[in-house]
Amino acid sequence: LRQAGARELRPLAMERTAQLTDKGGGIVHVQTHPDAINDTLAPFDAYVVSELDGSTLRSKGNEPLRCQACGLLFSGLRAYSELGAHQGKPCEPPREPTEPHPVRVSLPASRFPAVQHVVAARAMESTLFEDQNEATCSFVVDLSLLQRCLHELAYAEASACNLERWYPAVRAITAETTIVALSDAEWTVLQRLHAAWHIGYGHS
Repeated sequence: LRQAGARELRPLAMERTAQLTDKGGGIVHVQTHPDAINDTLAPFDAYVVSELDGSTLRSKGNEPLRCQACGLLFSGLRAYSELGAHQGKPCEPPREPTEPHPVRVSLPASRFPAVQHVVAARAMESTLFEDQNEATCSFVVDLSLLQRCLHELAYAEASACNLERWYPAVRAITAETTIVALSDAEWTVLQRLHAAWHIGYGHS
């Protein structure tokens, strides 16, 4: 279901806030409160995440003492101080997690093309699992990077939805999207700015 041809309404996320009535002919009447339509879905609402055996997650990887940039989890008496000092510098996920905990992320196969570059960068396994009965795709990622991966997936899907893709009828009068490649030096500056903002500096 799409609102005004642009906003996708996922029944799983709305099952408690909306009433769907099939009117026939491919038309579905949606009755819901305005706040439910305008609500921003959390990353976990858009993807199904589970342990490798299909059981419920033991952790969502969103611990307060975990760096969401590299996945490092701090502990001990000075954990908050060490985390703050760590977040003051650019960091990237390690090549191999120190304590691997693979989990599975699943999404409809129809949405996979918009996020395949995220999967290529974050998946622990290059194999893409396909469930022919449910038309879903899933991949394996380490729990330490789950939150970062979910946000990257959501951002990738949101970035893919623009006038050029969803409104071909007005493409001729729509400004084209321009993608500018950044140099390594420019990326370093952005990383440092983000790190400084994250610990409370540079707000204006």
